[in-house]
Amino acid sequence: MKHLCILISFVFGNVLAITETEFKKELYITNFFLGAIEQKKSLVSTLRNSLVCSTETIDNPLDTTIEDLVMSNPEIAYLVITLVAPDYADPELLDRSGQDERNLQEKIRLDYHIKDPDISNIDFATYNLSNLADIRRNIVRKSLRRIQKKITEGQIEFSPIEKCYLKALEISMGEPMKRIIIASIDVEGNCHLHNLDGSRDRPFAI
Repeated sequence: MKHLCILISFVFGNVLAITETEFKKELYITNFFLGAIEQKKSLVSTLRNSLVCSTETIDNPLDTTIEDLVMSNPEIAYLVITLVAPDYADPELLDRSGQDERNLQEKIRLDYHIKDPDISNIDFATYNLSNLADIRRNIVRKSLRRIQKKITEGQIEFSPIEKCYLKALEISMGEPMKRIIIASIDVEGNCHLHNLDGSRDRPFAI
């Protein structure tokens, strides 16, 4: 399946300050989109298999979306928040995180023509931010595992820094409160990760 590949930079713009309730609304919408494109692959695969006998691999739209983001030279601190730690976004930069959510939504709209969910009767003030973040992590966790498997099997090629970003996402997934804010590659090609609390992880061979 071909899609319009648009790499949307996670850039802070001049937007009005948003409340936590409005941020929860954006998380809900993005979760809906991520879940929809995850299901899209299953639906296409089922339909194809019912019509023809084929062993052709169908790209998972969710995996492709995350691969695009990792390959788009992102600010890793904000990519970590968006994909695996939205419940630990910096309250003083909530506008930025809200904009990142909307950017990701727009990317999925353009690439896969997903319609927005009906949120007219939802009171997001009653939603729990951690629950929304857990849903995000559960969706993204499966995709990160598939992407790592594809890299190991040589199905996709990532640069050293992109592999380092994936490691940052993986580690932050397990400890979102101590999310990674800096990822870098040293002269020997090792990945170095720095946590929010200022600590430095041991170098990872990439």
